[in-house]
Amino acid sequence: MHRRALALAARLGDKRRHEALHEIRMPTLFRFLSICAVLTVSGFALVFSLAHFVRPNEREMTVRVSTERLLQAPTQE
Repeated sequence: MHRRALALAARLGDKRRHEALHEIRMPTLFRFLSICAVLTVSGFALVFSLAHFVRPNEREMTVRVSTERLLQAPTQE
């Protein structure tokens, strides 16, 4: 499609050539919205698949806390 439009623009005058090339580069609102919809749906599909098919590994976790931190009086701000 772009080759035909460029060939047509080459045969036109300067003003019409600029308009034809501008129309080629400018996406339509429908194309923009459809691309946004495809990206949104694919993002939701990715989140859905991660939530339903990936199971986290459960394991115990220990964190060492120094007694100095436990015995300190809390600071008031």
